Amino acid sequence: MKDIRRFYSYLTRSKFRLFLGFSLALIGSLLNILSLSSFIPVFNSIASSDSVQIFSISDSEQKLIERREKKEELTSFQNAQVSILFLKKKINRKITSYTIQEIILRLCIVIAFCQILRTICFSSLVFCLSSIGLEAVRSIRNEIYRNMQKLSLNFFQKEQEGNITSRVIDDGEKVSRLVSVEFHQTFIDIFLIVTHLVFLIIISWKVIFVACICSLIYIVPMIYFSKHITKVSLIRQNRFSELMNSIQELIAGIRVIRAFGMENREQKQFNEINQKLFKDSYQSFSLGQMGPIFTEFLSLCIIIFFIIFGSYEVIHGNLSIGLFFTSMFTFHFIISPIKKVVHFFNILSMTSPSLARMFELMDQKIYVKEDRNAKHISVVKDSICYNNVTFSYPNTDSKTLDSVSFEIRKGENIALVGESGSGKSTIINLLPRLYDINQGEISIDGINIQELKLSSLRSLISIVSQDIFLFHGTILENIAYGREDSTLSLKEVQQAAKIANAHNFIKSSPDGYHTMIGERGITISGGERQRIAIARAVLLNRPILILDEATSNLDYENENLVRQALKQVQENRTTLTIAHRISTVQNVDQILVLEKGQIKEKGTHQMLLKSKGVYHHLYKSLK
Repeated sequence: MKDIRRFYSYLTRSKFRLFLGFSLALIGSLLNILSLSSFIPVFNSIASSDSVQIFSISDSEQKLIERREKKEELTSFQNAQVSILFLKKKINRKITSYTIQEIILRLCIVIAFCQILRTICFSSLVFCLSSIGLEAVRSIRNEIYRNMQKLSLNFFQKEQEGNITSRVIDDGEKVSRLVSVEFHQTFIDIFLIVTHLVFLIIISWKVIFVACICSLIYIVPMIYFSKHITKVSLIRQNRFSELMNSIQELIAGIRVIRAFGMENREQKQFNEINQKLFKDSYQSFSLGQMGPIFTEFLSLCIIIFFIIFGSYEVIHGNLSIGLFFTSMFTFHFIISPIKKVVHFFNILSMTSPSLARMFELMDQKIYVKEDRNAKHISVVKDSICYNNVTFSYPNTDSKTLDSVSFEIRKGENIALVGESGSGKSTIINLLPRLYDINQGEISIDGINIQELKLSSLRSLISIVSQDIFLFHGTILENIAYGREDSTLSLKEVQQAAKIANAHNFIKSSPDGYHTMIGERGITISGGERQRIAIARAVLLNRPILILDEATSNLDYENENLVRQALKQVQENRTTLTIAHRISTVQNVDQILVLEKGQIKEKGTHQMLLKSKGVYHHLYKSLK
């Protein structure tokens, strides 16, 4: 219920359309009551063998009129009832000049007119409420995506892609179907039930008593089915996420699967997940369908009971023929809305886990936050300083970095070396605030980076890593990624590609710079992907360059091409390089040697070799 109330807050954002929908539902329901009440005089006229009467007055009602004429003391309710009876008698007297056929014809015209207006009201209501519901889902998806942009990398490393995708797409689609198809119809049905029950109260308190008892019979199975459907649907949604994960792993790892001959194993695992999803889906849908079937049987029993009860009331003079048939039609009419509302609650029970999963994703804690009064900078004038930086990844106790301090002057090239897990990648991830430090300070030109706008900070940095991510699109679009200005020309892109030693292979591609590359750049080689990434960094022309083992996975020829490109890119830029091969950092301004999250040594290549410490050991082992 908490998630449903929260979703309701999104629906109420468009108060005018919600109020308009409320008004249209009320007007449509009242018009339907008016058309149903018109059947009372129709049946009374048909049943009358002598004088024509629109409204029949029972013996008990006639006695109430006589008490009023004798000036006996009556209650306020009885006085109101007598006033309505006088109005009925007045209308009956006025239509004595009409034949039964004329009265029925006029009443049928009234009924038809009411139904036309009712149809217009309910049709207009569909457009009002469907748009509100779909806008609510759109807003939730937008907020989820916006929140995901701010989540720490640790979240994406822990969560499987299929699980995240399932929450945004599949769960969102379930909620979308609920609010676009079921919501407006249930809105109408609730108004019809409430207004028509009031109408039955006016007809006879005994009728409404019977109607309420019958309605309670619907509520009990609804609660039972809803409770079980919610539980099963949550299990089914989680199972669906597992299935999506399995498919995405197949797509991402198809080369490894085939290389190791693991097709049968993967197929077996997929079959198991798919079989469990089948069982959970079957149970969920079976429970969802059992509710309407059971209530259909109950509705038949209730109608039979209602006919028996109504016949008894007519025989004893408590109801006229017109009131009996109209009340039976009215009650039979609201049986369908009650069943639809029951069905809606079953669907709501199946959908509420989807809402919960979407809101859970939306509510993920954001570790990197931006101050409201954050500053803006566009250049690096002096230096970048790490001052006693200590960092642990979320939900872990061990320190990845422990009191790390160093300074990079503008234009310097600093290399980070060390064994795997020593903290090299963490240092460069902290600079663009992909994570926030636990203690200490990182500053640019003396300004703590936590005081800077995230967009401003990250606009200073270009990154070229060993694991290049290219988007599904053209080579031109991938090189230009990050440049949103409309003045960018093809000539600028080509110049950047030339500096990155990428122009020749791009020109030889089928469509040149407009050649489409597959998802993650799968249609081109590793060296070509690296050079496209370097061209992107050149085009961005940012003052800080981060090189994360940019040549580690390349063959000799490609490595030389990439090294030449990187040499040009590093000119006049402050550069942080993570070194996989010691030979690539021998000419940098300073080398930082990391071990277990601490800087053990600093200096140039020659200085560190002479000290015969950790760096010397690494150099000998990797030589």
